Amino acid sequence: DIYEIHDMIDTIEQQLQAELDCEAVLHMDPTDVNDKSVKEMREKVEALIKKKDEKLSIHDFRMVKGPTHTNVIFDLVIPLDVKMNETDAKKWVETLVRENFDHVFAVVKVEKSYI
Repeated sequence: DIYEIHDMIDTIEQQLQAELDCEAVLHMDPTDVNDKSVKEMREKVEALIKKKDEKLSIHDFRMVKGPTHTNVIFDLVIPLDVKMNETDAKKWVETLVRENFDHVFAVVKVEKSYI
């Protein structure tokens, strides 16, 4: 299952960070590019984020719909020239999504852009 593989890759990246204090990028994106509701939600979330700074971007956007709420899961990329604390950025995006969509929660990984 590609979603299980993606979860395993995320776990390995986190373990390498915790155990070796290094940042590794292992990459696999289980996104359904044909799901209209996911595409629409991504566009809405990205538009809200870009209101703060056009240089911010997101990737690996996916949705997990449940009976009581939906999680939108994605990576937020902060370019090096944008002065934004990663912890504050994560909290800001989580609040932004919660305040703009009913029963939707953001699960965000913040990355610094290396290019």
